[in-house]
Amino acid sequence: MYVELSSRKTTFTRMAVLIQAPLNGKDYLDGVRKDIACWKRHLMSLEGGAWHSSEIYELKHPSKENLIQVMTLARDCDFAIVAFSGHGFIKKDKLGFPKTWVYINESEDQNECVVPEMLLNPGTPRCLISLDCCRQYEKKSTIVESMASFSKISESMEKYYRKLYESKIVKCEKGCCKLYGVSINEEASDEESFTQVLMAVADLYKEKRESASIKECMIETKKYFEENNPQQNPSYNGGRRLNHFPFVIGE
Repeated sequence: MYVELSSRKTTFTRMAVLIQAPLNGKDYLDGVRKDIACWKRHLMSLEGGAWHSSEIYELKHPSKENLIQVMTLARDCDFAIVAFSGHGFIKKDKLGFPKTWVYINESEDQNECVVPEMLLNPGTPRCLISLDCCRQYEKKSTIVESMASFSKISESMEKYYRKLYESKIVKCEKGCCKLYGVSINEEASDEESFTQVLMAVADLYKEKRESASIKECMIETKKYFEENNPQQNPSYNGGRRLNHFPFVIGE
């Protein structure tokens, strides 16, 4: 049984952490900046949940310490979104299970610049994590804004969409859902990136004024890649839940 939003004793809290790590030199990824801009544009739209700018933390090449501090801050929220765009790879853990690791900065210290995906999970009751990066197995030679203007919206409309968004979230089972831009042993495109396609799908739902869960948006995103870039296969891990987190709020 889930508690209705109106009966909660405290205000619903949310936090989004947008991490970009394009790196520099020959490894520079131009699409990373666009990915993060797409995320912010979507979140601050009414249909994306009418997030406030104060609820969105943007990190570029953060230190490991800074990343941990922000994740700790997010831990106390009811719901968190963590989106990463940059370089990554797959490495098996001690039990042999494949885990995604990402490059967050250009430190020469491997323990400072590379972190496991578990470090991007703040541990909130409900969490959505998106990793737009390559997921090939680690190699010994592994690589060490035109932001759209936001239209002014009425305070009443903003409150309506925020409340609707949050009411849908609390009806979902607790847990963490993960989005991967590619499947294991694949490289991520920097032209029509996973993030940009996902946001384009969300925009289509907005134009139709229809609601869509993250699972529904991922199904359409995967279809696009199957038709246009079959070498890249985005994946979604929502566990065994019956209710998937909202991604687009329709009227």
